[in-house]
Amino acid sequence: MSVTNLAGEKIDLPQDPKAFRHHLEQHWAKGRPHRWRQLAILSLVGDGWDVPSIAMAMGLHKGHVYRTLARARTDLQLLAANGTPGERS
Repeated sequence: MSVTNLAGEKIDLPQDPKAFRHHLEQHWAKGRPHRWRQLAILSLVGDGWDVPSIAMAMGLHKGHVYRTLARARTDLQLLAANGTPGERS
């Protein structure tokens, strides 16, 4: 599994996908409902769902799903780059 940092450089993650997901759930998303929603939306996108379908299934507007995806990607890039995810304002 790999991610792209803010400079656009590919970073290979040393863990298998299940271990990485477990790390995200336990340390990044724990106690933060908005981050769990981000993980759920990222998982659906990874499974081939399109944004309109995700929005319909979750009762959200498409624009909100797009913004959530962008924020999740940015937070995960920051986490991969320096271990500090962005804080929600």
